[in-house]
Amino acid sequence: MRLVMRLFILLTVLLQAGLLCAQEPASSEAQWKDFPKQSVKLDGHAGFVVVPQTAAPGKPWVWRTSFPGYHAEVDEALMRNGFHVAYVNVLSMLGSEGALDVMDQFYALVREEFGLAEKPALEAVSRGGLHAYRYAARRPERIACIYADVPVMDLKSWPLKAKADKQVQDAMHFYGFKNEEELKAFKGNPVDLLAPIAAAKIPLRHVISLNDETVPPEENTLEAKRRLNKLGWDIELVIVKEGDVKKKGHHFPLPEAAESARFIMKHTVAERKTSEPQRPTAQSKPKAEAFYTPKQDRAGMTSDTPIDKTLPNVLILGDSISIGYTRQVREGLKGKANVIRPNANCGDTRNGLAQIEKWLGDGNWQVIHFNWGLHDLCYRNPELKTPGQRDKVKGTLSVPLPEYEKNIETLVERLKKTRAKLIFATTTIVPEGEEGRFVGDDEKYNAVAERVMNRHGVIINDLHATTKAFPPGMFAGSGNVHYTAEGSAKLAAQVAAKVEAALPAPRHATQTKSVLLVGDAVGAQYAESVRNLLQPRIAVQFLAAPVGGKAEVDAFLAQFPALSAKRDLVVYAGVLEAARVSPETGKPELSTAQFRQFLEGFAKSDIRGKKLPGTTKWIWATSVPVLEGNTTISVPQVEACNRTLTDLAYNRRAMLLDLHEYVRIRREDMQRPGDFLLTDAGVVLIASVVANKIEEVLLEGSEPGLPNILVLGDSIVGQYSTFLRSALLHKANVRTGGTAFDHQPDWPEIVRRQVMETEREMGRPFDLIQFNWGLHALKWAQGKEYSMERKDGYARCIPLDRYGAELEKLVTELAKTGRRLVWATTTPANNGSQPDDAIAYNTIALEIMRKHQIPVNDLHAFVTTRQLPMQGCHYPRESAERLADQIAEQLLDHIAKSRAATSTPMPSRRDFLKAPKE
Repeated sequence: MRLVMRLFILLTVLLQAGLLCAQEPASSEAQWKDFPKQSVKLDGHAGFVVVPQTAAPGKPWVWRTSFPGYHAEVDEALMRNGFHVAYVNVLSMLGSEGALDVMDQFYALVREEFGLAEKPALEAVSRGGLHAYRYAARRPERIACIYADVPVMDLKSWPLKAKADKQVQDAMHFYGFKNEEELKAFKGNPVDLLAPIAAAKIPLRHVISLNDETVPPEENTLEAKRRLNKLGWDIELVIVKEGDVKKKGHHFPLPEAAESARFIMKHTVAERKTSEPQRPTAQSKPKAEAFYTPKQDRAGMTSDTPIDKTLPNVLILGDSISIGYTRQVREGLKGKANVIRPNANCGDTRNGLAQIEKWLGDGNWQVIHFNWGLHDLCYRNPELKTPGQRDKVKGTLSVPLPEYEKNIETLVERLKKTRAKLIFATTTIVPEGEEGRFVGDDEKYNAVAERVMNRHGVIINDLHATTKAFPPGMFAGSGNVHYTAEGSAKLAAQVAAKVEAALPAPRHATQTKSVLLVGDAVGAQYAESVRNLLQPRIAVQFLAAPVGGKAEVDAFLAQFPALSAKRDLVVYAGVLEAARVSPETGKPELSTAQFRQFLEGFAKSDIRGKKLPGTTKWIWATSVPVLEGNTTISVPQVEACNRTLTDLAYNRRAMLLDLHEYVRIRREDMQRPGDFLLTDAGVVLIASVVANKIEEVLLEGSEPGLPNILVLGDSIVGQYSTFLRSALLHKANVRTGGTAFDHQPDWPEIVRRQVMETEREMGRPFDLIQFNWGLHALKWAQGKEYSMERKDGYARCIPLDRYGAELEKLVTELAKTGRRLVWATTTPANNGSQPDDAIAYNTIALEIMRKHQIPVNDLHAFVTTRQLPMQGCHYPRESAERLADQIAEQLLDHIAKSRAATSTPMPSRRDFLKAPKE
């Protein structure tokens, strides 16, 4: 026990002294942070030099004086930009004269053996400040700059005042102090040796923590700053207001790592015109020639292709990368679209704002594919005569990130006014060794751009991810942002595919269908939204259902044949009006028998002796729920009319749309409190369900020879289904269906009804089934009442510990069909439920899909990373469109891969009809 207590006390002392802060993870002898490491030794002192993949001109380097694995973000950024990183272990010598002698030897060794630059950047962490500053005071002519992270600048502050007893003894030994009084009287601390550093104007930058109790800034960095100010020099400060309290403020996530890397890069050059420390500032709009386009790509700025007025128009806006792929995009979309671009490199966002009206002109654009970024993040030096004047050492940043975000927002707002489908291409990768751009800035600018695109519902074409995976042979050269012909061709194929998916359907492709929607008061709420969802392929006219008794119904029936003539589909959703209560009698004005007689006429397509065209199709929709106590609608009559309508629909094999059940299980989201009318969110949901059912009846399997896709899921499927069909028009036929909502799912029956019976109706099997079951499982329920929020007396529909077993049953049943399957992860359930609910259910689902080798479409990640706007657990129109575009792209990709993987031809309709029935 005593031994344990001693170890505990020792560990506590070490933590208080801040000595455990920098124990770097063990790394292999030959590697450091994924870069090759070469070891060296000097009189028993181990050291190493880390070598970049491609050395920057002049071989600049960073010299770590302590803890080389701690807060290495700056070093990693520099390594990617061609810097070497060097270190020799004299840590315990605390910057004494003996340590400085070893550092002299190390400097000579790495200069001779590795050919490193004359002036390195010194990088110090904590006690490493003793080594860095005392060495810089000894050899100021050798030092380009000093970057320090909570550096010790005075032995009296640390280790003495911090009571780091082991290091106090080290100081006594290596400095030769006889006692602590000599240590206190010592005048060779870094704070005492700043004069030669100030005289040499060595740029300085420190990161400090204001609550650092181990190395208090007041006694170290801030004291050094005061003394330097008296000498006419200064330190750049990066201030952390509060470090980790458990670590006495000495530890914290490293802030401004990229800025610190730039500080080092700016000052670690062989020849500096000035030693004044400067932060990059924005330059004015660069000259036109700064927007450099390599010779091999310039042909993309011209076009001799005539404009075909029958085709949609596509505008490509972008830099030289886009110029490089434009001609091949034009070729890929030949006969499908006119592909046009400005006869210029569009440059940065400042140039975009200046030229956008000229580029848009009077054009009638259907799709605009655009990018700005690579020129915005470029550093330029107007004194250079090289192409593009790129210079990330002495140049200035073209467009700083805050201005870039403002500019790109303005440009998107302008582009949206064209009413074209917008596609933003992410900025392509900045490779290591690029002369005017910092590795990693591409990701920062893309993050800002994607945030803007998500706010505006703009489609994103991730060219950055594509180019990040390019092998070196696809780049035009080392450190070159441009691509070979092969690289440009790969980008062109991706751009063409993305643009083609966004193109509107050819004008002659689909004859407009005509629908008559006969609806009640709720139908009047959602009719306009249904019309907007379905146009232009399907025209919807709303007709109010008859209100009142038999006389009103007869009058309606008299005019109905003329109103319904030449309709492809009639939707009846007027049950509520048949259940209206008479103010005089307090009873329904229409009896159940009269309502049945009214519906019989519809069912027979024979109204008052006048038959409708035999091609007219029908959908029967039940009414939404009505709460007890309503004085205008009879609840018993609503229930009776719904039963009557349901019976007739089943008996006559009409298409039934059960809006009553759909709304009942989502009542809290969809209906106004105490009323049967819909909320705004309810209107959106019902409209999507009705539009989806109309499309299924009119458009299902309308194009033989195309793949047939079934999408099974919850109400989210209903929201994006119409947009999914539009996205897959002339590419695939789409059917949708629902998965279970209740406590005891009958999966064999659900699969039989949704898959097998639907296939028999179509006369052809599904080529692909995307399925999901999650939001229905994680809802809370009490009897027939449901909620996304946890309430007293409510229980999970399917608890998490049971979800895996139930989902396994669904997968087993679907697998029996022999159809290709894709799992869609459950979208976020953020309508008051715990934020981790969907994540927890998805985690279980992903394990099951991995077990069955079922590919996954991660909709949850898509929604969260794209920050799609939500309405509870549902989505507004723009988000539903984004989901549909993503799903369409994924489904087509899965179909293409599955066809490529097998030589077995798809069964034909004739073959399928010959197959034995189960």
